[in-house]
Amino acid sequence: MGRKPVPGEQDLFEELIERLNSPEDLSTQTIEDLIEEIRLEDIAEIFPHLREPVKTQLFESLGDEDAAELLAELDEIAVIQILKDLDPDRIAAICNFLPPDEGADVIGFSDEEDQPDILEQMDQELADKIQSLAHYLPETAGGVMTSEFMAVRNDESVRSILLRIKTSEVEESIQNVYVEDERKGLIGVASLRDLLQAGLNQPIGDIMERDVISVPLDMDQEEVSRIVNRYDFTAVPVVNEKGTLMGIVTFDDVMDVMEEESSEDMYRMAGEVTMHPTQQHFVRRVSARMPWLLVTLGGTYLAAMLIKWFETNSGMNDAHVENLWTLLLCFIPMIGGMAGNVGIQSSTVMVRGLATGEVYPSIFWKVLTKEVFIAAIIGLMSGAIIGGILTAFPPVSGYYNADNLGYVVSLALFGSIVCAAFLGTMMPFACLAIKVDPAYASGPVLTTLNDLVGFAIYFSIAFPLLG
Repeated sequence: MGRKPVPGEQDLFEELIERLNSPEDLSTQTIEDLIEEIRLEDIAEIFPHLREPVKTQLFESLGDEDAAELLAELDEIAVIQILKDLDPDRIAAICNFLPPDEGADVIGFSDEEDQPDILEQMDQELADKIQSLAHYLPETAGGVMTSEFMAVRNDESVRSILLRIKTSEVEESIQNVYVEDERKGLIGVASLRDLLQAGLNQPIGDIMERDVISVPLDMDQEEVSRIVNRYDFTAVPVVNEKGTLMGIVTFDDVMDVMEEESSEDMYRMAGEVTMHPTQQHFVRRVSARMPWLLVTLGGTYLAAMLIKWFETNSGMNDAHVENLWTLLLCFIPMIGGMAGNVGIQSSTVMVRGLATGEVYPSIFWKVLTKEVFIAAIIGLMSGAIIGGILTAFPPVSGYYNADNLGYVVSLALFGSIVCAAFLGTMMPFACLAIKVDPAYASGPVLTTLNDLVGFAIYFSIAFPLLG
């Protein structure tokens, strides 16, 4: 969670971190002064960078309500670290100040053995709501929804509803009022603005929007965020298979989901498998990265064997091969680098497009054709530039067939770039087909394939033209 500081805040945050992490300055009074001076959202921003004793002392200085607000702003790792040092009764007292969806998350992060004790000590109505939310998978609409919303009957008057809003204790969004039938089925929605503009004696059934967009309990949270973003909702209702209104997913929850999903994609593209890797133990980070780097290691070994195979099977005398090889090796970084960059560009566009819903499997061939066409134009331009340079200013003279060097490099560059775009576009869709996160497609596997294909194209063109 948390937020980015506005201009000037970064210096303040760094100063606070340094001040709190200095053992000689740390005292209960220092902590209490800090709590008085800055907002809890700002404390959440600096919290991960504090020493463990400081975190403990700071959290112990907060009342239950402030502690609940701070937990709501912290990320999963920080919350887990805090909870492991708290007694069940303190966790219960804190959760009493959290909305049901956030309370369910906090209890889910606590020790499994303590969870029944925590629920038993909580407000019973809130505990029941939390237990009902705990049945849903975390990354679904049911897992991120809140059960705090306002639902009314379609014959209830605007006056009555406004009075209920005025006296409501619902902490989540009440910008929309949801209308149910006698069987608790969702049949309509009215905004607070609709209510304020209507006559006080009008039944809400006369002003409600009947074409309600809702999502099922098991819909993936990423798809929920796309729907909220597409229709500019402040909240979207969640219904079960019978159409009964079970909860709502609010805009702030959607923002958290979007940030989480984007971060996950970026970290997976970097070979990390957990959120907030900078806060993970180095052993876990090494174990997460090493398998993917071993793929790269194996791939580069295969590329080396491929190069050796071309050298061995060139059919030329040793002196000729040595001279030719010296010439060709100069351009391997260019072929590999250009193809690799184009492949990563295409893959990144696909991964992000799949995540946002801009790209979907049914338009695969259209997307693939467009990416390859773009790559072909880039390949032609790049090949023409480097071919022209090598033709006008050849790096060697007097070498047998050296005049063909420009053609070799430009053709190989074109072929490698087009193939890299094809692979970069295809890999995320292939990952979807085998139910693997497409973000992994932009990592070592793609890089390895690009190298193997690019080098094969390069040497397959080079030996016939320069040999």
